[in-house]
Amino acid sequence: MTGSKWLTGAALVVSVLALTTGGIALASASHRSRSRSRATKASVSVTDAIGAFRSAPLTDSTDVATEQALTGEFGSIATPIGEADFSAAHPAPISGRSSQVWIAPSGNDVCTYIPDPVNGWGGGCYPVGTVEAGEAYSIMGGPNAGLGDNVIVAVVVSDGGPAPQLVAPNGTTSTLAVSSNVAAALVPADDSLKVGAQTIDLSVILHPTKVRFVG
Repeated sequence: MTGSKWLTGAALVVSVLALTTGGIALASASHRSRSRSRATKASVSVTDAIGAFRSAPLTDSTDVATEQALTGEFGSIATPIGEADFSAAHPAPISGRSSQVWIAPSGNDVCTYIPDPVNGWGGGCYPVGTVEAGEAYSIMGGPNAGLGDNVIVAVVVSDGGPAPQLVAPNGTTSTLAVSSNVAAALVPADDSLKVGAQTIDLSVILHPTKVRFVG
């Protein structure tokens, strides 16, 4: 297994081999990325690493309704090691869009839920060590995603961890803002994403026949 990923609606999850069914592609770091990371052995629990999971329960009616919907759809299938605890789930804004990314703890993993621009959700789960290494990322996009030449990136950032960076084709770098332990934004697909020790070419997500595993 290359990692814990799922999809509903139009999303298509990309792992080791290219999938060419169209729709929206989602590439994410996986559990196997632990063998390639410089710092993926967990030093703390997921709750200690992610301050958003220690925050007060949600009270906004829209957030509560989304939390309940995620529980019904994903609560029992988040990861092989246990169910996601949506009572501790927390949303974070996606810069450039009106929607939100959600994260939830699942055992000692962090699970990410990105709203598919067409319908449903896409996401994956990452060991807390991968989060601490700065490499718990997901990229959503595709030729039928309705995002133009852009993609949605979401990176889970541990307390005090470095924010991910975007690198433009001309070499200019910018830092993604972090909110509730997540850096999420709609960004140009010709940029690259720097996460931990990795630099990810975002443009691969627009070409399903060329998509490779980038975790």
